[in-house]
Amino acid sequence: MNRKSHNPSIRPSSSSLRPGFTLIEIVLVLVIVLIISGISLPFFAQSYRGTKLRVASRTLAKTAMYARNMAILRGKTHTLVLSETRIEIIAEATPSEEPEAAEAPEVEEDVEARDPNQQLHRNLPDGIRIAEFETETEEEPGEEGVHYINYYPNGMSDAFRLVFEDPQGLTVEMFSDPISGKVTFEFVQ
Repeated sequence: MNRKSHNPSIRPSSSSLRPGFTLIEIVLVLVIVLIISGISLPFFAQSYRGTKLRVASRTLAKTAMYARNMAILRGKTHTLVLSETRIEIIAEATPSEEPEAAEAPEVEEDVEARDPNQQLHRNLPDGIRIAEFETETEEEPGEEGVHYINYYPNGMSDAFRLVFEDPQGLTVEMFSDPISGKVTFEFVQ
């Protein structure tokens, strides 16, 4: 009898086996990746939600600190101008004044015409708007939506309260200390 017997000790040649992954292994890895993505995605989306508000509030706080420092350094009143899309610092041309006598300067449209050493501007992130603005000093009548905050050579500033709002309705409330000029903020749900 010429039958082939099956011998378990004989293995198929290595040339008949191909290295790689089976379909089940690939599908299993994809399912695990999808489950982990589904769990972590909401956390990432929530952390991104208030990013533009954080950027706007930090920009205003840093710009206010710069305006105060420049007012002290140059001995001139510097005015922080807030509009719908930007924050500007304008140095008044007059020498040091007392806080009661300070006036808000006119807002010039031609930014390039000013001395670059006496002005600074920062754009607000898209979608961020000024929802509320209050100050203890009387505002000069001017354009609607334009607000002025004065920083004086003695280190003081106009006290203000400002609320930034994003399109989703998240808000950040900002306050200034008129003695130190420091701006603090807190997020409101």
